[in-house]
Amino acid sequence: MRLNGKLAIVTGGSRGIGFATVQAFLREGASVVLCASTQASADKAVALLRDQFPGATVEGIAPDLKDLAAVKAAFDGVAQRHGAIHVLVNNAGISESTPLANYTEDLFDKVMGLNVKGLFCCTKAAVDHMLEQGSGVVLNTSAAGSESRNSSVIMQESTKIKRGLTTELNRPRIAFMNPELAMTVPKDQIASGATDILAHIMERYFTCESEVDLTDRLCEATMQAVIRATRIAVKDPTNYDAQAQLMWGGTIAHNETLGVGRASDFGSHQIEHELSALYDVAHGAGLAVVFPAWLRFQLRKPEHVMRIAQFANRVYGVSMNFENPAETALRGIEA
Repeated sequence: MRLNGKLAIVTGGSRGIGFATVQAFLREGASVVLCASTQASADKAVALLRDQFPGATVEGIAPDLKDLAAVKAAFDGVAQRHGAIHVLVNNAGISESTPLANYTEDLFDKVMGLNVKGLFCCTKAAVDHMLEQGSGVVLNTSAAGSESRNSSVIMQESTKIKRGLTTELNRPRIAFMNPELAMTVPKDQIASGATDILAHIMERYFTCESEVDLTDRLCEATMQAVIRATRIAVKDPTNYDAQAQLMWGGTIAHNETLGVGRASDFGSHQIEHELSALYDVAHGAGLAVVFPAWLRFQLRKPEHVMRIAQFANRVYGVSMNFENPAETALRGIEA
């Protein structure tokens, strides 16, 4: 178990993604304190978790996350009982689809109070302890492109079924992106996220549509920028400019800009979803295995060779072998 001796706090941990996050931490041996909107819902979740994980250390609290003093008191108590706070997962949040004409000030305050001030209060209360102890990790529930994408992926742990859900209801109306929030992401997750970004671009790039030179060039430039920023960010996660480039690359990779006028093929994504559901690998890590294999398979089709060779030449700078473009394409896949 990779997290023995670690203490994690998960907000919004009594149901949904938060509850699944708590389960994942417990599975890896961590102690967990989950936050819920009421003590009753926290206690109910804890009872279920203790049945699932006999002997695990898990408890539930229900401070008002919009009240810094209340959160600080609750987190101070956690640190006193457990000795430290190693991880905070900011997962709690609410949404409202009320039309703007009917949106009230009270409703606005409710949403922003939890989603914005609540995140600040929890982070502030946890970071105070992390700074004192000299280490800690703060995770904010999101995904590459979630600030602009209309799709999501949901997994049922018990059945290992992973399915996508695409609807405009998923697309945020506004998103605030701060590259500094990505600076504490582990290096392997930076690489995985970047791989997912590249895969989303390539699934639009490798199209059978003709006369798409403009979006070809947009895709190629974005891939080059993401590759460069990834190499920098993996070496130095605190590099603001590299993290900003990755955030911006993730946005346009997911918001349909690069797919205008093109047919897309997300077959590699569907394959990877099945693999990560069964083997619990990071999505990007799975794509790093699946996508090169998918490209090699496409090389068997003569009509796809020149496009893959073009990708190798324009994105990775592989010299074009006009007598044997398949050789150029293969070198690009290996790059």
